[in-house]
Amino acid sequence: MVKTKFIFIFFMLSITSCIFKRNDWGMPRVSKIRFKNFEPIDLISKDVFYVEKANFQFENNRISNYKLSEYSIWNQNNNQFEYKKFDFGVTLKFYDNNKFNYLKVYKNMNEIIEEDFDPRRGYMGYYGKSRGKFMLQYFVFGDGGGYMENKEILIYNDSILLLDGIYGSVYVKKVLPKKYLNFKPDW
Repeated sequence: MVKTKFIFIFFMLSITSCIFKRNDWGMPRVSKIRFKNFEPIDLISKDVFYVEKANFQFENNRISNYKLSEYSIWNQNNNQFEYKKFDFGVTLKFYDNNKFNYLKVYKNMNEIIEEDFDPRRGYMGYYGKSRGKFMLQYFVFGDGGGYMENKEILIYNDSILLLDGIYGSVYVKKVLPKKYLNFKPDW
């Protein structure tokens, strides 16, 4: 009987560990203690967005296979994926207290609305300095519950390079009207 209760309690704890608090957009929000404790940095503009423009490979301090960003979007009319380029694809927004947001917008400039940049729609994350490198970390919900994505940040003029092993992405600064900056993160 005690063994059965123990197994039941263990099973229930296992299941509940995979359940995350979600906001009103359905995005998971996890406790800050799951993130690294970064040293604060103040080198990144907080009044702009950074939009992904290209992807590349980075080996031996050399960039190769540089390619402009395209996104695979499902076309409901012909039931297949199409590759498209957008003014806004994967977009980063940095906030006070070392918070940042990883948004997927996939729209052109003439199609965007204020709610596209609401941080409640994106992945929550934090950024800062760790072991002498600028890093960012965000929570991605996926198979098996979710995981922390870690990327190194290189700042170059008005651009940010995110490195993940030998792969990287270039994000360029995009200034938008103030009405798109009115949101605060919900974590």
